[in-house]
Amino acid sequence: MPDPVGATPRKQGLPLKSLPGAKRVKMRYGPYSVPNIRARSVTGEQGSLWNYPDLTPEKPCKECTVLRVVAGLEYPNGTNANFDTGVWLHHLNLMTVGPTRWDPTCLGDTDSFPNFAVNASTYQSERFFYSGNERTPAELTHIPNILNTTTRVMSDGPYSNVTTGRTKAGYYLRPEDQFRLIVDLINMNHNDRLVYVTLTFDYLDGPLPAGWQDIKPVWLDVDNCGSSEVRPPVETGKFVLSSRPWTPNVEGEVVGTIGGITDGAAGLRVFATGPGSGKYESAACTPQARYSEREEYVHRTRRNEITGGMRWAADHVSSLTPCWYPGIGERRMDRSQRWTVQALYDYGQYPGNKDPDGEQLDVMGLAMVYVAVPPAGVKAPAPVRRRLTRRSI
Repeated sequence: MPDPVGATPRKQGLPLKSLPGAKRVKMRYGPYSVPNIRARSVTGEQGSLWNYPDLTPEKPCKECTVLRVVAGLEYPNGTNANFDTGVWLHHLNLMTVGPTRWDPTCLGDTDSFPNFAVNASTYQSERFFYSGNERTPAELTHIPNILNTTTRVMSDGPYSNVTTGRTKAGYYLRPEDQFRLIVDLINMNHNDRLVYVTLTFDYLDGPLPAGWQDIKPVWLDVDNCGSSEVRPPVETGKFVLSSRPWTPNVEGEVVGTIGGITDGAAGLRVFATGPGSGKYESAACTPQARYSEREEYVHRTRRNEITGGMRWAADHVSSLTPCWYPGIGERRMDRSQRWTVQALYDYGQYPGNKDPDGEQLDVMGLAMVYVAVPPAGVKAPAPVRRRLTRRSI
């Protein structure tokens, strides 16, 4: 779809003073037309652009090391879209496709939904970044100075909590890599809306810096290799959703984790079990959800609802605490462990969103674990053709 008249540029360079030598660029993907609240998607959802695969999103660079990425949602003129304007980001999945890419937790699954949706196999693609409407940044690099070995702490910007003592690592985008994007957007208004998904990248141009390690993303999910959305087991009260324990095929230092939930959740638990953890169970991260911390996340009125329409909660997830070095509980991933993510829901404290019949909508629970690996990357295990059922990894 072409850009409408008055749309801001698709690629925008932004100032980045707190990290010498790095660049910041905002990429705008779309525009995407989100159906109005009266329209139903192929899955029966009202006002939804459901898991739309964008097969041609541009990379921020030809070759670079990504240090940080954060998502957003904007109208064509660049203004923010969220609950307060009736259009919001349910979730997005940014994938990297290339000859060296492979998906650790869905490897060999011939029916893996996210890979299939973008016309790629699990042996040539990997899920690199996730965001829900809370828009948690992936802070992949926490080092004092990317240009030399001096020990100092940055005092401004997203790198203000940088410390020494951790492996220098970033997500290396190779010249042959391509991006794919799956977007899921919601429109609570009575007319269709045109929006752009944004991804703002901080990166270093060129090859992976000498002495740095690459990063391998690992996606843990209660509906792994599926759409990531499942039916809640109850309509009221508390419940826990759990992924199947996964035995790593990747080893290295854990850089950090970010998570994904839907309204109604109190948080997540990401943990490892086994001898590699030093004890029976080792918590890697326990992200906590916060609701309506800013006005843009508050939906107080009924003006967007129609008779028999969706029943949206008034307050929505506005942040989900991530874990980055040195705040990681389990700091290493190895093949002796088994990794699990659990989503903790509490409809009594956090009412969820409901369909026209008053039933809770599908929910999510996932975590991305970023692992530092050698500069040459990690080769995929030998091919094994198999078909996995959803929620098995």
